[in-house]
Amino acid sequence: QVTLETSAIGNAVYVWSKGKNVIGNTNPLKTATIADTTFYSVLVTDIAGCATKDSARVVGIPKPVLSLTNITACTNDNIVLRAKPINFPNTTKYITSYNWTKDKIVLAEKSDSLKVLQPGLYIVTATVEVCSTNDTSNVILNQIPLPVKMRKAEFCSEIAPKNAPLDASNGQALITYIWEKSKRVTAQDTVTVEGIYKVTLTNQFNCKLKDSINVMDNCPPIVYLPNAITPGSNNGDKAYKVFGRNFTNFQILVFSRWGEVIYKSNDRYEVWDGTYRGEPMPIGVYPYVITFEGDSETYKEQQSRQGTITIVR
Repeated sequence: QVTLETSAIGNAVYVWSKGKNVIGNTNPLKTATIADTTFYSVLVTDIAGCATKDSARVVGIPKPVLSLTNITACTNDNIVLRAKPINFPNTTKYITSYNWTKDKIVLAEKSDSLKVLQPGLYIVTATVEVCSTNDTSNVILNQIPLPVKMRKAEFCSEIAPKNAPLDASNGQALITYIWEKSKRVTAQDTVTVEGIYKVTLTNQFNCKLKDSINVMDNCPPIVYLPNAITPGSNNGDKAYKVFGRNFTNFQILVFSRWGEVIYKSNDRYEVWDGTYRGEPMPIGVYPYVITFEGDSETYKEQQSRQGTITIVR
């Protein structure tokens, strides 16, 4: 209904018309509206017989129709409630407003869309001009699977079994798995190449979590240390050289029989030719100390080796 009202004049006679049809003689006058533009006029005559006429245009608009629904989703889903009236293709030419509540608590959002981060009962009041409609959405959010407990795995491609067993279990029941690379559908997988291995976990609510395990190929330092050299000979090793792999921060110290350092190097590829200050050292046994670190974080701790080098001529 719409209420038509004009100035109140004592003992005046009011005649309201819609087009050529008289619709009432009270002030104010309540009348039904239609979804269209309607012109109303009123003729007012006072007790002296003086009359005046006025008119008004009434624009009738439909009551907004909303389409919220109840939602069951996962906590990592992007959920947006939209309250734009479906019977208004274009609301920009009207004065519109939206008021949202969650579990009877007023929210700050004032647009026709609301991003949902928590479960609850959401109610929106949409107003177009003077027409208002309420709609509700009960949002249920199911938890996604917990993250994989194993965050990283290591293996050595030089030492048996030369692979890394992976386990994507998270301690929860009713979880299914699928590995991105191997397509295996078990919690366990076995890999032989380092890299990032992705797995998707799905629970009983069909909520999914994509997680990964970082696999590293880390081998321990391996050092081979000869025990004798034969300078100037065609047989055996003419100079002392350290062999190996997977190590860094190398140092070698060779001592005389009295404890004096006669050779020092930090270059793993450098060789000792059995001399000291350019002079050949005599036949004998010479102690050495070698220190090094692994070239990965797993074996970063400093290690040392001690032994003797025998010079044979």
